[in-house]
Amino acid sequence: GYLQYVHRYHGRHIRQLLNEYGNDSFLVRVRFAIYFNEFYIWYSIIKSVVYAFIISSIAAIWYNVKGGALEVGKASTNAVVMSSIMILLADVILTHLMLT
Repeated sequence: GYLQYVHRYHGRHIRQLLNEYGNDSFLVRVRFAIYFNEFYIWYSIIKSVVYAFIISSIAAIWYNVKGGALEVGKASTNAVVMSSIMILLADVILTHLMLT
């Protein structure tokens, strides 16, 4: 149906562009240079390192378990919830600091 039509149209369009300009042509490289911004790569790497630190530190430091399986379940749920909240907060702060 519709998805097959879209796939065929875009596939044909991309093949036409590659046949017209070639893979190593100047225009393809210029289009890539226009859309590529190295800052976004570094921004993503910094965010992933901060998120990894948040997840690992909350799970390892703040939630120690004494007891059985029920306490382990409660502690892991609390760690996931707190990590999610802290990641959302860190995302707001990092976006404000780095993109404005």
